[in-house]
Amino acid sequence: MKRRLHSSTLLLAFLTSLVLAMMIEITNWRPLYFLIIILTLGLTYYKKLNFKLILIIIIGLIIGFIRVQPFRFDKQWLDQHYNQQVTLTAQLNDDLSQTRTGMKVLRLNNLKFQNRKINGKILAYSRQTLNLKRGAMIEVTGKLEPSVIGYQAQIKSAKVKIIDHNPSKVNQIRDYAMTQLKTYLPEPNHQLAAAFLLGKRRILPRRLIEQIQIVGLAHIVVASGFHLGVIVRLIKRLLAKKSRKLAFWTATFGLISFVLIAGLSASILRAIIVVGISLLVWFYGRQIRPWRLFSLAILTTVILNPLYLYSDIAWLLSFSAFFGILIFGPTARRFFFGPKKLNFITQIMTEAIAAQICTMPITMLFFGKLSLIAPLTNLLVLPIVPIIMSLSFILIIIAPLTPLVQIISWPLNRLLDLIVWLIDKAAKLPLANINTNIDIYLSLIIGLIILVWTGYMYWQNYRLKQSNYFNLID
Repeated sequence: MKRRLHSSTLLLAFLTSLVLAMMIEITNWRPLYFLIIILTLGLTYYKKLNFKLILIIIIGLIIGFIRVQPFRFDKQWLDQHYNQQVTLTAQLNDDLSQTRTGMKVLRLNNLKFQNRKINGKILAYSRQTLNLKRGAMIEVTGKLEPSVIGYQAQIKSAKVKIIDHNPSKVNQIRDYAMTQLKTYLPEPNHQLAAAFLLGKRRILPRRLIEQIQIVGLAHIVVASGFHLGVIVRLIKRLLAKKSRKLAFWTATFGLISFVLIAGLSASILRAIIVVGISLLVWFYGRQIRPWRLFSLAILTTVILNPLYLYSDIAWLLSFSAFFGILIFGPTARRFFFGPKKLNFITQIMTEAIAAQICTMPITMLFFGKLSLIAPLTNLLVLPIVPIIMSLSFILIIIAPLTPLVQIISWPLNRLLDLIVWLIDKAAKLPLANINTNIDIYLSLIIGLIILVWTGYMYWQNYRLKQSNYFNLID
């Protein structure tokens, strides 16, 4: 009698074949198709694989191949136009920033060349005086060149022509919130509060950004799943006992509002899928295995944009951190501390440390640095962040009521002063940050060690659970 395949096995097989097909097409390693077919046929012969599993693998390969084709053609078009003068229309998908030499940096998507849509993102650098908000439609002219990883091309010394400022309600809300924070908080406190609450990392002073990177706290000033998780978790804790329905709809509203204000980056897209599914499952009183949630999030994001797989460091970092928070962290916590339930602050801290460990191979490979004091700084700073986010939100809401604002702004300022002071002192510690020159193979080995370690801890937890179950029966 054939053993029935679990739905989890089919999901994993579909995801693996889909991702492999996309990677093969994007990198043009088509001989790997034959290797996959040979391996599948070999396993079918020796292991008597279920026909359903083979069918799922084939469907995954076909969908991956079809979905990635438009992106592959657009990549080829960009490759052909490198070192040529081009004029593109595009949309500004992030706040303007500035290089050390004073050039404006524009991050662009929704690209068009002579009414032909091009999938991907490019960077443009300009010395023009520009006052643009996220969402503005512009025309850029200049020489197209290869870009840093995460972007498909760049245009240096670009000539920028504004097509439409495209003012939106969301931008007006962000500007209003920023104005209130700036009115009641000094520098750099108002920039830091805006980074926590609104995802406006690029307005932080350059020295503070460098210090934040040194001490391993870059994830707290980038709109990400951490912030969404804090918002949803706080709402659930405050309202769930009164009404599950009220908590669900309030959390949903908070989630959508944050996404609209912070923007839909790779990390936010991943976070909204995960937090949204988790919230829905919680509302209906169901459960979903963490690794299934992880697989579904990968599946959804790569189908929406296959370019995430090979050219988006933010996506890689986001999913590495997500693996740490969702799978590695809970597994390690149960392995070391047992089934004991943690409080809100301790849970946030353990999640951050787990994310730090799982992103280590990528940060060492792409950034060449490793923060040795990241666990300590996360331990000290992370418990304060939810309080700052809450107080900043309250300050913006009650800003018209001037006397009450002072009651909120004073403790908020003190907490922000404390974080700035901690970051400054930690960044000056010896060996706070070390240079790490590793190649991709060593990075893969470190990642594999983390995966094996996770598997070992999971197996030990499972064995302990089974032994406890049988002890209870006896």
